Amino acid sequence: MIKPSRGHRASLIIAVAFVVSLARICSAADETHVIYPPLQIFKEFCLDAEWSLEAIAHLAEQHNFALISSEDVPTPDGSPAHKGIWEAKTVIGPIGIIGVEGVSGSHGHTVTCSVTAPLDSTDFMQSWLKSSFGDPTSTLKKPENATEFHWMHTFEDGKIDIILLTRLPGQNSAVLSVMKHKEEPKGRSRND
Repeated sequence: MIKPSRGHRASLIIAVAFVVSLARICSAADETHVIYPPLQIFKEFCLDAEWSLEAIAHLAEQHNFALISSEDVPTPDGSPAHKGIWEAKTVIGPIGIIGVEGVSGSHGHTVTCSVTAPLDSTDFMQSWLKSSFGDPTSTLKKPENATEFHWMHTFEDGKIDIILLTRLPGQNSAVLSVMKHKEEPKGRSRND
């Protein structure tokens, strides 16, 4: 049996502690998300699922959500990534689920999970996010009268950024995302 190094154990303990604290925070708003499909999907697919596109795809398959596309895409720094898009038919209409996973020199291993929602639900979602994660750590004004709210948390070898964009450019929907970054060990690739 291979024993993890002291550094890997410490990273694992910190990551587990963060996930447990995130789960406690989210449980306070459990009743709210269950009654609203975009928040229910966001919590299950983006917050509670493992940090991988494979986990998102597995959940989509379990729920019989339609796969719209699956493709390799470049990241802003040119590193490869893979993107999947699914559609969930819900009582409030179709909801998009977008997952992207890749590894880059600047961001390490990154998994992004996003869920679309109707424009008229942004105040409700912002209220849920504030009750779950506190006040946003930053707010940015965007084109088309949109606002982007961020809730960030960093830990020893990574960070999590939860984002609410109140209007997607050129569309009639908002998007709720989480970006999970984990630094790659120096001198190693994910395939080692």
